[in-house]
Amino acid sequence: MRDFVKLMRRFAAHLTRTRARAGWALTAASLLAYVASGNNEGLRQFWLVLTGVAAGAIFLPERDESIWRMTSAQVRAMVPEYRISALQRLLISARCDSTQWADVVWQRGLEPLLKAGSKAELVIWDAKYDISIHLVERRCGDLDVYRVDTLSRARRALPEATSRKYWVSVARTKEALQVEYQFSNCLTRELVMMPGVDPSAWRAAVAGFCLVRMWVDGVAAPVHVDNSEGLSDVVRWYIDIPEEQQTSTAVPYTLQFDFPIPSDERTFPVLFNGYYSAGASEVTLRIDDPSGTSELSYEHFLAYGLGAYVGEFSRSVDSTHSQQISFATPRDSLLWPGSGIVFHW
Repeated sequence: MRDFVKLMRRFAAHLTRTRARAGWALTAASLLAYVASGNNEGLRQFWLVLTGVAAGAIFLPERDESIWRMTSAQVRAMVPEYRISALQRLLISARCDSTQWADVVWQRGLEPLLKAGSKAELVIWDAKYDISIHLVERRCGDLDVYRVDTLSRARRALPEATSRKYWVSVARTKEALQVEYQFSNCLTRELVMMPGVDPSAWRAAVAGFCLVRMWVDGVAAPVHVDNSEGLSDVVRWYIDIPEEQQTSTAVPYTLQFDFPIPSDERTFPVLFNGYYSAGASEVTLRIDDPSGTSELSYEHFLAYGLGAYVGEFSRSVDSTHSQQISFATPRDSLLWPGSGIVFHW
């Protein structure tokens, strides 16, 4: 049924393209002239032939070179997808001296990007990620921790999810964290381990320490925590996102997620995992260290096209012993999945 609908749409687009519309107009004008010719048989024959030619322009396929004058919408409507892909591969081969390299460019470069173009949830636009780490010890259960405050702002389409439920989670073990990565519903997740603490006490401590808030298109979404025994080594904060925002188009959102890290931790990774980061991306990490003994540094592994300007890092220090490192890309940049920055102090 779906293929039949696509076929009918393609047929309708063919009958309403620019040349076809001109053919319809000329056919109608020729028929009127034929009727108005009265008993003049020679003139009637002329208009009859012209009517046939004009009608032929409606149904006959375009010449091959006419595709260069089509809009993208016309190409999608009139040309089968497999022919579009074949043309794309042919054009890539025409630009490459090596057939092997042309195949790699298509299979590992262009094709994944084109697939992402039809799955909006794989692209996050204009992401801004702010992290503040307060190097002042506090307690989370029986563990000495630092508080990490994070704020994510971007435009994205929510991942497709059967249950239409979305959540943020904290895992007690690495195994539980890996399970959370398997759910597209899980918008972000963190690992908070407390050796020697039983699961029940761990869930209570994490649920009481962490804070999750979210705004979708400027509207606050209700959040409720689930730290029941049924989740075992995970605490989840379910986010009630309005149905009208659960669309395939990118919408602006802000996500606040505050959580603990062990006080002996000295690194914080930021990973662009499972999605493309397009547009102006920004990452800023700030540490507040009253002792003034820490030195903030970073390592980066950013995947982007050779020859492209990926962006730049900047550093600042103030009189309160706060240090900050920021990374910002241009407005037209693209970071591939697997890119990231690891901060150290």
